[in-house]
Amino acid sequence: KKLLLILLCLPMIGFGQLGDYYTAKDHPKAKGVDFTIKVPDGYEASEGKRTNTIQVFNKKNSIPITIHIYSYLDVLPEMSLHGKNRNTLKSAVKEIIEAIKLDAKIEYYESGGYPGYIAEGKESGVTSYQLNTFLENQLFVVGFTGLSISDTDRKLLKEIANTLYFKKKNN
Repeated sequence: KKLLLILLCLPMIGFGQLGDYYTAKDHPKAKGVDFTIKVPDGYEASEGKRTNTIQVFNKKNSIPITIHIYSYLDVLPEMSLHGKNRNTLKSAVKEIIEAIKLDAKIEYYESGGYPGYIAEGKESGVTSYQLNTFLENQLFVVGFTGLSISDTDRKLLKEIANTLYFKKKNN
């Protein structure tokens, strides 16, 4: 009976919400970053309208999921890896988290050895729940932004984050 119960629950636990992979290779707005990430079932991809928005994934009656890439020179010049190693960058990200975690819901995250954090914040009545990954010269962001973020949205972003893969370029 226990085995049957486990087998019945397995599809809900393991195979519930994520669908196909989205791959960005040589995308004109991606600032040289190639990546692959799984998209939730039922979400449709469309090009982002802003210069830093790579993709927007929409689903009827759901908060859109957006993928952004920013150059550090534009947002956080002190975070660039120029002249630094990845461990130095990880330490800097952990310091950022320690400095702001009293004011926000935030947790440390890594993808492929790149440091980052998942955070939730509110401003002007809008809530943002996002994954921020610090690459060598870019800030990679996947996020939900809307009037309210549900526990389902939070869980979904963490599932998406676990599928994120950055492809190394041979330069």
